[in-house]
Order: sequence, then C-alpha cells, then structure tokens
Amino acid sequence: GYVEGAQYINPDIKINTSYVGSFVDSAKGKELASIMYNNGVSIIYQAAGASGIGVIEAAAELDKLVIGVDSDQALALKDSSPEQAEHIITSAIKQVPVYAVDLVKKAMNGELEFGQEIKLGLAENGVGIAKNEYYEKLMSEENRALVDEAESKVKDGEITISNVYVMTNEDFENIRNSVAP
Repeated sequence: GYVEGAQYINPDIKINTSYVGSFVDSAKGKELASIMYNNGVSIIYQAAGASGIGVIEAAAELDKLVIGVDSDQALALKDSSPEQAEHIITSAIKQVPVYAVDLVKKAMNGELEFGQEIKLGLAENGVGIAKNEYYEKLMSEENRALVDEAESKVKDGEITISNVYVMTNEDFENIRNSVAP
C-alpha cells in the first residue's frame, strides 16, 4: 500500500528499503535510518515496533522526517520528546479500538462469522493517518489536498490497493523492485 500510494503521487518515485530484523532493536533502527538519511533519503516510513524509536531519534538528530506507525507517534512523544515529535510528519494508524470493540461485541452477540476474511481498510475506518498539528505544519496545503483526494478515491473504490495476502512472492518482489533506486 505504501509503495502504491507513493507511485500514485509520483509514478517515478524511488524507495529505499532496509530491514532491522527485529522489532526491539532501536539502536539498529537508528543506525540503519542514519545511513539512509545520510545517503539522501528525505523521509522514512518505519514499521518496526520499538526499533522504530531509533528511526525517530535519527530523524530528530539529522533534522529529517519520519512517518510513524500503529498509533499517532507524534502525539505520544509530544510531551516527553517534543524534538522528536516535530519530525514525525504523520503516522499510519491502525484503528484497533474501532474494530476490536466491534468484533468483541459481535462475538458476544453470536454475530461474528469465524473463518471469514474481514476487510478493515481505509473505507471501513480500520486504518488512517494522523492529521495533527505536526501534519498541518510539515505538509503543504497542496500535499494535504492530494492526501485527502487519494483517501476519498480509496473510500469510493476509484483507487484499489493490492492485497498482499493473495500475492505471490514474485508479485510482491515486482512491486518492490519497481521502486528500487
């Protein structure tokens, strides 16, 4: 989804990838992020659990931008590490309270169909991005409008995002290789 969204905005975009190999090694996350930033990467979308904290630290130290994950990481760091929060342009958010509470209620009422795939994407409000004070400050009005337009098109079904769960490894590699520097 990230790659397809980036290509929607810029079909010729190049995306550098790196893997920490752990969700708890913030030092390695910081090291890899520093290498990427020092090699010209301007924004890192980190989906690395606690390792992502190192990415955020590197962004703050090198005055670069980072996209958080799972929850609004800028809001989480606003009071304890404002210098880090100021470098988080947005966060990709899983709306766990939205769908977890709904699923538990359905299960309690005997309405949950087990063994069925449940789609909890943007249209279902299962995911989204943080649109907070940092987003407003760091994203131009023009870019925010592009994001709003793309979100609307996804919700209306005009833009579809590939489902990695039904992709072959070859399909996945083709998408990743299409944006390799």
